[in-house]
Amino acid sequence: MGTVAAAAAVLAITSWSAPGQAGAARPCTPSPAGLIFGCGGPVVAPGDPVIADGACSVGLTGHIGAAEYAVTAGHCFHAGAQVKDATGKPIGWYEFGRPDLGHTDQFGFALIHLYDNVFTSAGTPTYHLAAIDTKPTVGQQICKEGRTTRKTCGHITEVSAEHIFADSLFDNPGDTGGVVYRAAAAGQVWLG
Repeated sequence: MGTVAAAAAVLAITSWSAPGQAGAARPCTPSPAGLIFGCGGPVVAPGDPVIADGACSVGLTGHIGAAEYAVTAGHCFHAGAQVKDATGKPIGWYEFGRPDLGHTDQFGFALIHLYDNVFTSAGTPTYHLAAIDTKPTVGQQICKEGRTTRKTCGHITEVSAEHIFADSLFDNPGDTGGVVYRAAAAGQVWLG
């Protein structure tokens, strides 16, 4: 949790793509739920597939200044490689990455710099991310969104400084980088 949480939290805190917001220079009409969909260009949201040399999942989205970004797993990073969505449309390129550190349990992250015609959303048609929870607890129900298995849910069975363990939270190759969250009254809460 440490490295990925720190990187994603910096992006999320400084540049969170709140539901209903795209980059300030790109006006778009939000859906009734306040999420960004169908704004004249591709939309990237948590759990979406991203494809370069392999396939991974989007974790968080946000912006740094006027530039839009998506975060995924560190082992997905290939410096400068073009990234495509599930339909094969180019959506951006890998701008920065920190690799996973082998068997040390330190997970990396990769930043995808999105093209100007690509919009971001902090959610999907069925949920939106509203906050960050840095203190998950045993017994909480959590879910994850990934490109391969989509949404699966389970309950936290153990929390350590580096990991959250859960039952029934299935994943397969391609799900890495996807968001893990829990339900809350104000919306879904990202666990980091």
